[in-house]
Amino acid sequence: METIRAYLEQMFKDLPKTKEVAEMKMNLQDHMEDAYHEYREAGMSETDAIKEVLQQFGDMDELLRELNIEKESISVDARYVSSEDAHTYIRKYKKQTTLVCIGLVCIFAGLSLGYVSSELYSFDFADALSGVFFFFPIACAVGLFIYAGMSMDGYKYMKEMIELDYQTKTEIIQAYEKSKSTFVVEIIIGVICFISAVAGYTVIEYVFKDVIANVTFFALIAVGVVLCVHAGTTKTMYRTLLNDNYEELQKEKQAAKASDKVASVAWILATAIYVTLGMVYGWWATAWVVYLFALAVIVLAEVIHK
Repeated sequence: METIRAYLEQMFKDLPKTKEVAEMKMNLQDHMEDAYHEYREAGMSETDAIKEVLQQFGDMDELLRELNIEKESISVDARYVSSEDAHTYIRKYKKQTTLVCIGLVCIFAGLSLGYVSSELYSFDFADALSGVFFFFPIACAVGLFIYAGMSMDGYKYMKEMIELDYQTKTEIIQAYEKSKSTFVVEIIIGVICFISAVAGYTVIEYVFKDVIANVTFFALIAVGVVLCVHAGTTKTMYRTLLNDNYEELQKEKQAAKASDKVASVAWILATAIYVTLGMVYGWWATAWVVYLFALAVIVLAEVIHK
């Protein structure tokens, strides 16, 4: 049923916001839901029933004729995207998201390994070894981020207004609706990880050693960040295909260059400061807060720009 409502939202979103259109939408929803229940009672599966309903009532041209609306009056310049291109985009976007998440894990792994090696080893080359443990995962993360970004270069047009065929759009709407509960679960678990990392740090430090407390902190933050990033990027993928966030994407494009410059400088400076404080003063356990300041600077810059 949520799929039917979501499809109607997509179907009516560009139509005039008049009383006649609103009534037509309500009536059409009632008819579609009644037909859905009839098909289900006849023995159809949920998926087949939804497809049959959308095929029966999903004719946009007929709807416009009934409302006496000229198609040209609501049309916008849209690029047609084939079913093959849409599914290829989904597959590559998911791959990109996976690579970004692995890169984030590498960053936190580098922070943890650099800190642990500096605390456990005290021989002559301990600092050099800590540097290797820190920089190698970070270098892997940078490589993954670059590759992930380049893999989507051919799909920049997806951020413009696009048009999908009826069947492909229906499939994407169904997948989006099924994924919404997963997004919520990932965000909730991510927030729990953030809270647990901060709240549990003192307890773990009291019961165990500083090393265990800091490694646990890094691990929980890593899990929380990965889950939130995965949920956010996957949701953005579906919204982009359905043009739900078209206006947001246009604003993001305008702010992208400025925010990217600020972000790149902030992260580089934060990493340089963290490594310097860790190697010179041995502050691996506490110097990580510079990344929080870097994040705050980036967010503040984006807010000011908007």
